[in-house]
Amino acid sequence: MRNYKKERENYHSRPEQMVRNAARKRARRSMEREGKAKAGDGKDVHHKDNNPLNNDKNNLSLVTQHYNRREPRLRQEDVQEMSVMDEKRMRMRVAQAIQISGGAPNTYAIHQSADAMRKSTRAFQLHFHKQRSTVREIIAKAVNRVMDKKAIFFIWDAPFAKLLISFSEDIGTVTGTHIAGTGDDSSTVLVKKKKKQKKKLQIRFKLKNQKLLKKRIIDHVLAIQQKV
Repeated sequence: MRNYKKERENYHSRPEQMVRNAARKRARRSMEREGKAKAGDGKDVHHKDNNPLNNDKNNLSLVTQHYNRREPRLRQEDVQEMSVMDEKRMRMRVAQAIQISGGAPNTYAIHQSADAMRKSTRAFQLHFHKQRSTVREIIAKAVNRVMDKKAIFFIWDAPFAKLLISFSEDIGTVTGTHIAGTGDDSSTVLVKKKKKQKKKLQIRFKLKNQKLLKKRIIDHVLAIQQKV
């Protein structure tokens, strides 16, 4: 039988454990504010990286108490078993997507990135940070084509995963004031205004010509009458 009083005295009362417990409570409150968790729902807020001090939204999930309260070592074994089967295959697939996405003048950097991915996800991350923005965009878009958002956050830490996903938007599908000809941007408004102004000028010019022609005809008729 568990002795909760002894556990409190020997473990939970330690300063570092009190800080960790306070962080867990903050994570629970944030999940309740977002409506993902409810009081008395019998679920635990799980930290994916097993670090209770990391309360990033992408690091939190709602799981059963049975899963969350198992030894972290056992959870790590589950992940390792999955990674042995799938990680190498995933890296090869992503590396191939990166390699075929490159072209001059970025061919060398793209091939280096693909080689880094074949070695490890960490080697790829280090190589990615050293590249200029244009190369980063090509690499990140290749990764996003092969991997979904959930897989990216599972493989890499949250800041790097967010960086990769930030390149996933395709310019052709984005609308807004910063893309010409899409959304309610200034270029669209200007085009419409120009068309309206052009139409008005054409009508005005046509009417003016008609008036001038009518006046000339009248003058010509009057001149003929005077001669007669």
